[in-house]
Amino acid sequence: MAEQSEFQKEAFGKEQAQLLDELKKDSTERKESLDHEISFANEEREKKHAEEEAAREAAEAAQREAEEAARRAEQEAAEAARRAEQEAQQAAPAYQVPAAPAPGNPVDNYTGCRAYGGNYAMTSVDKKGRPYAKIDCTTRVQIG
Repeated sequence: MAEQSEFQKEAFGKEQAQLLDELKKDSTERKESLDHEISFANEEREKKHAEEEAAREAAEAAQREAEEAARRAEQEAAEAARRAEQEAQQAAPAYQVPAAPAPGNPVDNYTGCRAYGGNYAMTSVDKKGRPYAKIDCTTRVQIG
């Protein structure tokens, strides 16, 4: 503190020193209060930043998990399709040549026409080993 003159000492006595001490005390308290508010604001900002970071990481993890689940589902679907195709190939019997009809069939009204394709059950085999169905030449109805 600056030196007081004799007049100041007589006029004010110790009031000026007390006032100065009070001002110093008030400024110290205000500084501490401001420091506390600043540190609290910094902590809140850091806390908010940490929450945002955690939310962003959770969103990224959820996105990765969703992509992984989609990839697994796609692989499972492809595997199921492959298995279904294999089962269909195994379930579909290879063409077997039907047994030749018994010779001397008395009910056979065969007219001599043959169907090598179409919606007929192939019941006979020609000399070249091709399957055919015996049909009526006029009505195109299968015989036997």
